[in-house]
Formats: sequence, structure tokens, C-alpha cells
Amino acid sequence: MALAITGMLLVVALPTLHAQTPRSRVEMSAQYLVALSEVLERGYQQTQRYPSHVLMDFPDLSTDRTTPPVGVAPGPAFRFSLQSTPQAYTLTATALNGLRCTLTLNQSGARTASGPDCGALRW
Repeated sequence: MALAITGMLLVVALPTLHAQTPRSRVEMSAQYLVALSEVLERGYQQTQRYPSHVLMDFPDLSTDRTTPPVGVAPGPAFRFSLQSTPQAYTLTATALNGLRCTLTLNQSGARTASGPDCGALRW
């Protein structure tokens, strides 16, 4: 159930990444990780376990073909993935198309941002 909701969230949310500046793309991707985490936590509250998928990749499902701003590569900005066990998970957003930034968020709320395009992201 939680994975279906997660998938629907990504289908709706990912197209908006295409028209954003690199900094905005990083900030929006961080917000998506938090939203995905909230879905996982709600599922955990109901079942006392996280999805038991070792690795799940959420590919870009966008059909948006708008022209990006100058200096921004066309195409999806981030790829989102979930690595989980029944008691733990790590969500990862990895930058694509020339951006250099990787964001992670785990079940304890620990957040990391690594790479020069992450800037001074505080999330």
C-alpha cells in the first residue's frame, strides 16, 4: 500500500523538476525525500515494519518536455531510490544530467547532502 502511494506521489511530483533551476531542483528533491519518508513512516505505524525490498528504484516517469532554463541540462534532475529492511530504510536522491549532488534520508531522520551542487542545503 505504501509503495503504491509512493509511486503515485512520484508520478505527480517528478514532472515539476524539469523546469527548475539547479538549486531549486536540489531543494525540491530534498522535499520529495521527506514526503517519501512520511509515507514510509505511516506504513510503519500500521504494520510495525518497513517494506522489505532490498533495493527499489523510482525511475523518472515524467513526460514533461519543456525547455529547461539556460545552463540546466534537459531531462530528469534526480533519480530516487529506496533501500530497506523491515526495521530500517535509506532513501536516496541522486542527481542526473550534469548536476553533482546526492541526498539521503534514513528512518532515524539522519540527512546527508554531498556534492558541489548541493550548495549549503539545510534540510
